[in-house]
Amino acid sequence: MVDSYADHSVVTAILLQQKENMLALENELNAEIAAISTRDADKLTESANAKLMLLEKIQKKDKQLQSCSLAQMTIESEDIAALVEEIKTLLSHCQQQNEINAHAAHQTSIAVNKVKDILLGANKVLTYGKKGAAEGGSLLGKGIKA
Repeated sequence: MVDSYADHSVVTAILLQQKENMLALENELNAEIAAISTRDADKLTESANAKLMLLEKIQKKDKQLQSCSLAQMTIESEDIAALVEEIKTLLSHCQQQNEINAHAAHQTSIAVNKVKDILLGANKVLTYGKKGAAEGGSLLGKGIKA
């Protein structure tokens, strides 16, 4: 019975640490989307590094939990079951936010590339000449007389 109580305490401690890691990841994902929306490359880099460190911590805690009989303890203890459920909810929220962040980063990248192409004159128009050969030309500067 003493071993069971000790196991329960160890698992509870690991789960509480995992919950803290998930809350920190949630905060980091919020910082990441803010950096994406403001196009702050330095903050985005910091956030990405912090996110990777948190994911490593989460993986380590998962490995620790694998060595415990968590499934059985979840059935036997309402405390542990509640913690596991909270962590699963946080994980789901983090996964959704990560997908939103990835989509926002992709859209930002597309917009930046379009602006870059326009500024560099890469916005080409494909037309066909009198003999049917394809001809390309830039729209930048066309029709301007100065």
